[in-house]
Amino acid sequence: MFTDGGIDLDDVPFAPPPGEEAFNLSHKGGEHEAFIGLTNHIKSLGERCYVDPCLRSDQVEVQTCQWTMQMDHLVDAYLKYHLQVPDGGVHSVPSSPEDDATAFMLSDIELVDIFGRHQMSLSPSPQHVYPNETLICYGYLGCSPVFPSVAISIRTLSLFHQQH
Repeated sequence: MFTDGGIDLDDVPFAPPPGEEAFNLSHKGGEHEAFIGLTNHIKSLGERCYVDPCLRSDQVEVQTCQWTMQMDHLVDAYLKYHLQVPDGGVHSVPSSPEDDATAFMLSDIELVDIFGRHQMSLSPSPQHVYPNETLICYGYLGCSPVFPSVAISIRTLSLFHQQH
């Protein structure tokens, strides 16, 4: 098999001789030691594996803190939104973002509503501190406190609340 592909058997580390690839291993005979060496060699060639020391509870705590930090801003944005759109509708989302190079852009956010979904880029007002403030002004709430990539309409959330 190796010779058909032009591979020199002397270059393959810890390779069993041709024809003996499927022999039985036993711990008593010591044959497994060659494969332990092969395993260690493969591990050393591979990419590093990052082990995240944070637990899920740590991640939830961080997100809860991030939501708590912006809650006053979000309440104010929601009250302003509710005064402008009293029937719980959704503001019309601009078809193209405003041309302001200095403004922070919410780019390629998936906006989910009762009647469909679409991707949009939004420009925030200068007084907005958090991305979810901008989303609330358009009638949406982001699924993440800091870097939302999906936002659900307040109308959809209200309907869900009424049904459950």
